[in-house]
Amino acid sequence: TTAYFGKPGSSSAPPERSTEFEIGLDGTFFNNRLTAELTYYNKVSRDALVERTLPPSGGTGTTVRFENLGKVLNTGWEALLDAQLVDADQFGWNLTVTGSTNKNRLDSLGGLPPIITSSTVRQVEGYPLNGWWSRRLESYNDANGDGIIALSEIEVSPEIEFHGYSSPRHEAAFTNTFSFLQRRLRLAAMLDYRGGHLVYNNTERIRCASRNNCSGLINPNASLSEQARTVMVREHSSRSVAGFF
Repeated sequence: TTAYFGKPGSSSAPPERSTEFEIGLDGTFFNNRLTAELTYYNKVSRDALVERTLPPSGGTGTTVRFENLGKVLNTGWEALLDAQLVDADQFGWNLTVTGSTNKNRLDSLGGLPPIITSSTVRQVEGYPLNGWWSRRLESYNDANGDGIIALSEIEVSPEIEFHGYSSPRHEAAFTNTFSFLQRRLRLAAMLDYRGGHLVYNNTERIRCASRNNCSGLINPNASLSEQARTVMVREHSSRSVAGFF
């Protein structure tokens, strides 16, 4: 008889609870041809489900489990502007603009130390959820002027540091809708924007660290910054990937 222990559950896990406060202004103008909305929100999540790292001594083969550990704060703004610019029998033009901001912060981990989710992602009190963490490339300098950055020409922070959000803090969308032939034909186009965060270019990191085919390694015209991040991930003792955020 063989017993196999799978993913351990948590019988005492209560539901995640959230309290949200919102205040907003809505308005319509020019015979309803212009609509505007603005909303501020403040949301606090308690008993937030956070992916906690489990010790290998548990013997289950599972390394993480969601537990009610955290208190998380989300605040931000949401806005909408909808304008009917042209309203004729044969042609119509409608413009819609939406935007939002978000500030996310892990206020509490219930007394636990920071949770290392992966080599680049951590849950740390006072910082955003799933933030990017790594040792920072503090400086680089082509001291001998040969156009090539060497290990002795870079400075790396002694400690792991926070680099930024992994999810967008700012989002916006611009949508134009055109109507033809008495509304029988409609064409729409949308431009979408996301910013205020960092994206981890892991593909380029792999190419530089182990595939030996990235620009910072083999291109004689590569910028000094490309060379510096490549030297850091290949030759520095930290093997820091911060240059690829």
